[in-house]
Amino acid sequence: MTSLATADEEEAEEFVRRFSDRFEEVYKRQTGWVVPDSKLRDEIKVSAAMTLIPAYTEFYKRYRVGLRKNVGVAPEDIGNYISDLYFGSGESGCVSSVHSSVSYV
Repeated sequence: MTSLATADEEEAEEFVRRFSDRFEEVYKRQTGWVVPDSKLRDEIKVSAAMTLIPAYTEFYKRYRVGLRKNVGVAPEDIGNYISDLYFGSGESGCVSSVHSSVSYV
């Protein structure tokens, strides 16, 4: 029988895995999008970062103890991915790769 702690850890891992999969899908799609107005582009990225990063970071830190390494995207990397968006490159890479610097926009 699974203990409550183990069930919580498994549920947390599944949440992080699902979030990461959806984030990767959206990221790949939106790297091809273009927002030509730099001020609007920055506002969109700041808004996305301010919405995603705090909530995901709180959840990730709360359950991180039970998560295996390399499960999903780390909270500190989300800002790096967001900063790549809306230039229309479509070739920014994959969410699974690791960015070395931390940037929220």
